[in-house]
Amino acid sequence: MTERFCDLPRSARLYRGALFCLSTPVLAWAIPISHPPIVMWLIVIFAVACTVKPIPYRYGGIVHPISGIVQVASILFDPQDAFLGVGVGCFLGLLGFGRTELWRSGTNAEGWAMGTLAAGVVAHLTLAYITFIPLSLPLAVILSCGARFVTNHIIFSGYRSLRFGHPFLPLLRYSLGSEFVGELFPMPMIIILVGMAFLLPSTAWRLVITAAYLPVLPIPRRRGYYSAPRAWSHTTMTITSKVPLDPATVHQVGARILSAAEQYDKTCAVSPALRSAAPGAAEDQLAVQVEGAPDPLIAPMVVSVGNELRSALADKSA
Repeated sequence: MTERFCDLPRSARLYRGALFCLSTPVLAWAIPISHPPIVMWLIVIFAVACTVKPIPYRYGGIVHPISGIVQVASILFDPQDAFLGVGVGCFLGLLGFGRTELWRSGTNAEGWAMGTLAAGVVAHLTLAYITFIPLSLPLAVILSCGARFVTNHIIFSGYRSLRFGHPFLPLLRYSLGSEFVGELFPMPMIIILVGMAFLLPSTAWRLVITAAYLPVLPIPRRRGYYSAPRAWSHTTMTITSKVPLDPATVHQVGARILSAAEQYDKTCAVSPALRSAAPGAAEDQLAVQVEGAPDPLIAPMVVSVGNELRSALADKSA
């Protein structure tokens, strides 16, 4: 059943209006300094990206698996071009292919576009101030990913808090903590694609490399990865760490990603959204989720990344 904008709580409607007022000046700034041919192709790419079925979010709304391709575009193109491409492309894609309501398509597109702008600014500042590409490129990916991740979660946690009645800070804290691993998972592929684009610096090749991320989008990384056992995670991290040394291992990573996707497709039970519970019960359930034990996959992944960096620096100094 279609949900009308007027059926939303008044606070959620005001928040939606504030988000529109925030994005309108940015849109007015971006249009005159953009590059229309690049923006048009980015709009096509992100409209196609929105044909992928989103993942239901347990506290209401959706989680769309476009973060990786957004990250690639924010690094390869100017911030204003990526902002317009993501915003307009996702709006048209959700509206046309996803058959979502006008207000919902606009809300998602504006939130994703603001996150893209934050990522693009951080990435380009990093690349401008650090000229040593082997260092600046991974650092730009990590910092821009963090900027987009935090910006998106602040925007959408505020919206979900007002729309579904969840307490804002616990919801924000839980969403940041629970989805952190999902943001680390596609980083090796993002670094490889962006590195290829720097070796082929023409605009056409950058558009092709951005579009090359599209076949990966149907893979529901988040739930497939979280439902995997610790041994699966450790093996995947071991293979991924070998990619810079042996590019032939990329196909092994792809095979394990597809395995996670198959495991997700076999999962029938989905956590119910808290909006179905009474307000008091929703807060109690949310508090239980937020105060639970941290994801056990975060620690080994951070340790693995730290060991790889320490080994690389030791080899370089030797």
